[in-house]
Amino acid sequence: MSLELPAWAATLLRESRVARLGSASLLVDRYDEEWSRLAWVIVEGRADIVTVGAERAAAVDLLEEKYAQYRAMGLDPETVVIVRLTPGRLLCWRGAD
Repeated sequence: MSLELPAWAATLLRESRVARLGSASLLVDRYDEEWSRLAWVIVEGRADIVTVGAERAAAVDLLEEKYAQYRAMGLDPETVVIVRLTPGRLLCWRGAD
């Protein structure tokens, strides 16, 4: 059985999971049609939801500076979810070049 959630519900579930477990992972990958050039990095660690303060405001500002789509849609600084990840473990892999 597959359960499809609206985007807002999926966001709430992720947010509550981070708050409940206090941990999260960040995956960054490099895709290439040539599989020998594939690579990924996973950062695992302590996660906190940043709800107020200068750190939160700075994070929203940085997202809007970096990504044109966020500037265009105008992130709502009151509702956007900001997660602080403190690295605890790093995993990586790459194909054979």
